[in-house]
Amino acid sequence: MKKAELTRRSIAGLLYVALLLAAFYFYARFPWLLWAVFLLFYFVIVGELTALMQLDKRIFYPLAHGMGLMTLAFPLSLFFGGSYFAYGILAWAVYLLAGFVYVWLRAHKQAFRYLTAFWYAYLPFLLTILPVFIVSPLYVFIVLWLYDSLAYLIGSRWGKHKLAPRISPGKTWEGLIGGTVLTLAVLLAVRYGFPAGDVYSLPLFPQVMDHWWQTRHLMTGLPAWQMLILVLWIIVWGTLGDLYESYLKRRAGVKDSGNIMPGHGGLLDRLDSFMMVQMAMLLAGIVLTFIYFPN
Repeated sequence: MKKAELTRRSIAGLLYVALLLAAFYFYARFPWLLWAVFLLFYFVIVGELTALMQLDKRIFYPLAHGMGLMTLAFPLSLFFGGSYFAYGILAWAVYLLAGFVYVWLRAHKQAFRYLTAFWYAYLPFLLTILPVFIVSPLYVFIVLWLYDSLAYLIGSRWGKHKLAPRISPGKTWEGLIGGTVLTLAVLLAVRYGFPAGDVYSLPLFPQVMDHWWQTRHLMTGLPAWQMLILVLWIIVWGTLGDLYESYLKRRAGVKDSGNIMPGHGGLLDRLDSFMMVQMAMLLAGIVLTFIYFPN
């Protein structure tokens, strides 16, 4: 890699990480920053998916862009409270239903493809900006960044056995296993190397709290066996998300989902793992709710 390209790649990566960390760190005082960042991310990803899956903008954009804006009814209505939140939910539900009907009437036999693309982009965005979350998205990002870096280093040095050669030739079993083991080792070192914080009764159950506060306690106060399960859950679903996006790119015959980030490709290339993990966290929340609150 040429020095100029490496410099552009490094600057783009640092700006991306800095923007995310700032949005999460200042969430308690400026929640609108997180909403604005992920709304922008969502709109970019919608555009990339439209090109990647060869969707008609005239059909997809009214549903996808409209729902992105309608989602702001949830956090904004919390400032007013009372019946305003109910009005926000009603407006959101009415627009969602109208959007589905519109896509179904316009796309006909291709409607399922449009709705799949919509939920793939929209659900992670919705779960990220809502003030109720199972595990802070910040913690998910930290685990994925750590794992991706370690898996890349190990895979590029010792990787021989391809994980999914037809979908993503660069990924190896050595990188997956080695990255997972080292990620767990690093997080265990953090867990036992720093004073543990107070841990709430069930860390995986939905809580309303600051992202930075919850992430700090997940890093230092979570029991080791729960941390093991949580990290493995994130890595497995993150890997599946990466492979799914690679599958979409291979079908489309492109190397990257876009070019918004110099040296990195599209925004979907950076968020594919995170998006799948967010949906998996919703699944975990539903399962845990039935386990701990069966009635």
